Amino acid sequence: MVLGEGHFLLEMSQENLQASLAEITFIAGSGSFKICGSSTTTFEISGNGSVLTDSVFVKTISRILYHGEDIEGIRDVEIPDGKFYVRFRDADRCGIRIEESILGDMIGGTGKVSFRNPDFVVRVVHDGKWYAGIVEYENSRKALDQRRAPMKPFFSPVSMHPMYARFMVNLSGTKRGDTILDPFCGTGGILVEAGLMGRTVIGSDSEYEMVRGARLNLKYYGVSNATVTRSDINDLQLENRTDAILTDLPYGRNSRVSGHDIHTLYEIAFRRFNDLLREGGRTVVVLSDPEHLKDSSGYFKVVSITPVRQHKSLTRYFAVLERP
Repeated sequence: MVLGEGHFLLEMSQENLQASLAEITFIAGSGSFKICGSSTTTFEISGNGSVLTDSVFVKTISRILYHGEDIEGIRDVEIPDGKFYVRFRDADRCGIRIEESILGDMIGGTGKVSFRNPDFVVRVVHDGKWYAGIVEYENSRKALDQRRAPMKPFFSPVSMHPMYARFMVNLSGTKRGDTILDPFCGTGGILVEAGLMGRTVIGSDSEYEMVRGARLNLKYYGVSNATVTRSDINDLQLENRTDAILTDLPYGRNSRVSGHDIHTLYEIAFRRFNDLLREGGRTVVVLSDPEHLKDSSGYFKVVSITPVRQHKSLTRYFAVLERP
């Protein structure tokens, strides 16, 4: 969907507010839009909204028709011709209760309300002030859930959920057509999502079984702009430096890879990432302990660290690093 230029209200998922903020901030860094205001669960932006349809934490994008301190201003909203219905959300949870039918009447919905076959949906949100707008995009995670590890032809029980693979792509600052490398690609989960988001993807792994499985998964999901090879991180070579490196670094039971202990492996990995990445490019890594970022010292500048709780006993850390 192409939203084009406009003034939009973004309603965010509340499952990880820190991750939501990080994602929007990094996408905004592309210069496609600017953030005009924000709260815990909403962002008001101006610019090109189409770049946000790849976000995993944006739930709804509405083109703003009215925003102000007084609910009565909604009466002046001019809506398109056609059938519609109204949905209301008390985003700041201040206790406001108002019937959606009353809001529909205020907007001029007499004789135009239709829940079965609406031409559009009006979204009214209270978040410190009042917003009214036309919903132009709603994020469905159904497709993401259908690409979870057990749904793939080849999978590992410790595979990352596709939403967090996409989150990494959005943190990378890349755009469609850019090249992304995952040097510990495993079953190819990050490669699949990056490829479906229009990036050219390159993967490698030291285990041939993983290389075969990643190739199978990429083919299954129709990702053709992909190359996967078997290589140790020490031996990995690229024809050209990559625009970004995204990877879930080995940890836990996989902490010994190619004969290296975890500390040595990470130091080697960050040194090689620096060799393989273009100047100014970003590396987005997932770690079980942010202390391991000390191994990147001298090769990268740490831009941000976002904790994501996996379950009661495990939190993973999504770190964004930049090559000087």
